[in-house]
Amino acid sequence: MSWYALFSTLVLWLGGTLFAGGALLAQIMNWPLFVSVCVLAVIAASFTIAGTKASALVLGANDRFRIGVCGLNGRGQSHAGSFVGMENVELAYVISGYGMRYIGSSIESYKKGDLVLVGEELAHVWKSDEVFYKPDTPLLTKAIVVKFHADFAGNDFLKLPESNSLLKVIREASGGLRIKGETRRKIREILFEMLEQSPLEQILSLLHIFNEISKSEHVTVLSEFDVHKSSNPKEKDRMNRIIQYTMLHFKQNISLEEISGVANLSKSAFCRYFKNTVKKNYNDFVYDIRVEYASRLLLEKDLGIMQVGYESGFNNPSAFSQIFKKVTGFSPSQYQKRNRLMEI
Repeated sequence: MSWYALFSTLVLWLGGTLFAGGALLAQIMNWPLFVSVCVLAVIAASFTIAGTKASALVLGANDRFRIGVCGLNGRGQSHAGSFVGMENVELAYVISGYGMRYIGSSIESYKKGDLVLVGEELAHVWKSDEVFYKPDTPLLTKAIVVKFHADFAGNDFLKLPESNSLLKVIREASGGLRIKGETRRKIREILFEMLEQSPLEQILSLLHIFNEISKSEHVTVLSEFDVHKSSNPKEKDRMNRIIQYTMLHFKQNISLEEISGVANLSKSAFCRYFKNTVKKNYNDFVYDIRVEYASRLLLEKDLGIMQVGYESGFNNPSAFSQIFKKVTGFSPSQYQKRNRLMEI
C-alpha cells in the first residue's frame, strides 16, 4: 500500500471516528451535530491521555487527563494509607477500603462505593483505617481516580455556550462534591468502562459524567467555603502539611508548639492563621476529626462507649461524651442506638 493510500485511509478513519464520536456527544450533551463534531475535533487535537495502575496518579507536564486504579496500604510510597492532592480536578470512586476523608472543611468517613469530585486547589486527604497499616496486611484501599485540568478540553472549550453545564460543575467542585444515588451508579459503570476504552471514547465518557452530574439531584457540596484556595503556592503547601499531619496523628495529643512547628509559624501566628483560614480554632478541628472517627467506631466496631473514646483520642470519658454531643447533637450511646435502628 502506498503512503498516499495509507494516509487517505487514515484520514477517512479519523473522519468517520470523529463523526461517530460527534454523533454520540450530540446525544449525550444534547448539542447540534455540527457543534459536537467541531468540539470533539478541538478536544482531540489538544488532548494527552494516559492510564496507569499504581500507588499514585500524577499528571505529567504535558498531560491534561489521566485515569487509573490507585492502590495504597500502610506501606505505600505516598503518604501512608492516604491519597493526597490539590493541584488538579479529581474524580474518585472507592473500589475497596475504608477510613476518613478530609475535603476542604468537610471531615467524613469513606467506604467502598463512595464517589466524590474535588476541584482544583482544594486540599484533600484520604486516610485508611489503622488496620491497613499493619505489617503483612493483605488489605488495600483502591480507587478509580480520574485527574485532569479544568481546561482539559482546551482553553476555548469552556467559553462555548454549550459548555455552561460543564463549567457549572467545575465551579461547584471547588467545594468538593459528594455524588450518590442513581447518578453514582451510572458514573461507576462509566468509570469501569473507561479503564478499557480508547482515548477518544474516554473523552466522551468524561463529558458524559459531567453531564450526569450537572442534571443530578443526588449531588451535595461538601465544603461550603473554599478554605484553602490561595494564589500563593507556599500557603497551599502550608495548609496541606497541617492537614496531613493532623490526619495522621489526631489520636495523639498534638501540642500547639508541635503543629505550629509543622506550619513553620510561631504559636500565636499559627492560631491566627488557622482561625482565619478554616474559620474554627485548631482544637475544634481536631475534635471534629476525632468525633467523626468515633462515630464510625460506634456503628462498625463491637466496642464499648469508653473504649471508643480512648480509641478516638479522648483520654477522659466525660470529655468524650460532652464533645461528641456538642458536635453531633447526641450522646455517644444515643447516636449508636439511633443509627443502628435506622439501618434495620
